[in-house]
Amino acid sequence: HNLNLIRGCYNKELNRLDKVGRKSLEGKVVLKWDIVNNGIAKDVRVVSSTLGSAEIEKCIAERLATIIFPDPPKGTTAEVVYPFVFKNER
Repeated sequence: HNLNLIRGCYNKELNRLDKVGRKSLEGKVVLKWDIVNNGIAKDVRVVSSTLGSAEIEKCIAERLATIIFPDPPKGTTAEVVYPFVFKNER
C-alpha cells in the first residue's frame, strides 16, 4: 500500500509527460527522514536525484510524511536513507 503511494507520484508525472510527447522518465531519488515517536516521519528531504523531476521529488516527500512507520526504540529517533528507483516500463 505505501509503495503504491510513492509509485502514484511517478505514474502521475509520467502520464502528464506522455501527453506532451515525452515518453521516458527514469532515475533514482534518494530521500532521508527521521522517524520519531509514534512512527511519524519528520524532516523528509531529498538527498540526491537523477530523475530530473522536482514534482515527483516533492510528491514523494509529502507522501512519506503521511506514512506511519514502526516506532523507534523509546526516546530515540531512527534516521532513514532510502533510494527510490524509477524505470519506465511502457
